[in-house]
Amino acid sequence: MREPNFFLAGTTKGGTSTLYLWLSQHPDIFLPPRKELHYFCSCPERLKVAHTWDEYLEFFGSGDERIVGEASPCYLYYPAIAGAISQKVPKAKILASLRDPVERFWSHFLMNRTYREDYPAPAEILNEWEKQPPIDATDDLVGMGMYHDQIAHFYHSFGESNIKVVFLEDMSAHPQQVLADILAFLGIAAHPVDTDERDKMYVEGRNAVAHFLLRNRRVRRLGAGLLGPRARRTVKYSILGQSDSRPQVPDDIAGRLREIYRYDSLALESLLSGPLPWAWHR
Repeated sequence: MREPNFFLAGTTKGGTSTLYLWLSQHPDIFLPPRKELHYFCSCPERLKVAHTWDEYLEFFGSGDERIVGEASPCYLYYPAIAGAISQKVPKAKILASLRDPVERFWSHFLMNRTYREDYPAPAEILNEWEKQPPIDATDDLVGMGMYHDQIAHFYHSFGESNIKVVFLEDMSAHPQQVLADILAFLGIAAHPVDTDERDKMYVEGRNAVAHFLLRNRRVRRLGAGLLGPRARRTVKYSILGQSDSRPQVPDDIAGRLREIYRYDSLALESLLSGPLPWAWHR
């Protein structure tokens, strides 16, 4: 069994599924058919698909691809994961995809509202976070956007030269350039990739049955186990869901979030030694 040498550890709702689709097309890159293995993270046990190192390695099979890796967005969130990965794979390459944290929060909220009945309102989520932040990536919609410390942990464990940070905004505006930069970072040759292939569109259930199926955790887990990423997208977006106009983040919520994230974005900009795609923090 071979070991991974690459981890796609971007933030939830930050473009990791789209990057997974792009990189899976390259003949020198192997990514398991199942995204989000959650082996290293502290997420709920129901999300883990491997509990021992040998079970984990089974997902990578055998082959001659130069880059062998996996994509679990929550790896970026938990402080101990960078060190845990470096103990097992000290020379791994890390790709982190980020997004305007205000938009990231809102996209995460809309997704959870689709999947969970009676999901709390945005203001209630912010009020509760200010009282006591959650400690789980699946629930901490605010903390997921605190990027500075997340990237700093990986810098400390792997060194800046082994970390590549990309942004969803750049992936949308300049997909081929972002892809070329990633392949250069991984040290592999360019190859034709369909960067029009995207994932994680906004979706609403078509009817009551579709809403029930989208919100049923067992159904979603069954789909993840039986269907590949492309088949799951077809079921989600074309059969169960419909992509209506995406609601915009309310001004009052956006204002509160910008105040929460302002200093973190300034610190991230300093850490990366370059401007961020969003500018409201300056």
